[in-house]
Amino acid sequence: GHCRAGNIEFRCHALTAAAEAIGDLAEGIEPGSADEWSTRTAALYADILRRIAIANTRNDADQIGHALRLITPVHLSWRALLARAEQSRLTEESAPRLAVA
Repeated sequence: GHCRAGNIEFRCHALTAAAEAIGDLAEGIEPGSADEWSTRTAALYADILRRIAIANTRNDADQIGHALRLITPVHLSWRALLARAEQSRLTEESAPRLAVA
């Protein structure tokens, strides 16, 4: 990709956007949550952010690849949830409505 091609400006822009997106996801975790899901998800996001920072400062495509492998299951899960929500919305919209007197 852009690391290997030496396109520094594009790489910086893309990695900054990725870090912002991961940061937004991390902000959605309730501060001080001690449950296992929150703890593990916060650690995952922190690891991804660390790898993005290393990739950006060292021009390290391997770190980008590792970050992508870590975030892909999260991305796929969100896509599945969105698809289910959309299907539910469409089902509700097509359901017959009862008249209210």
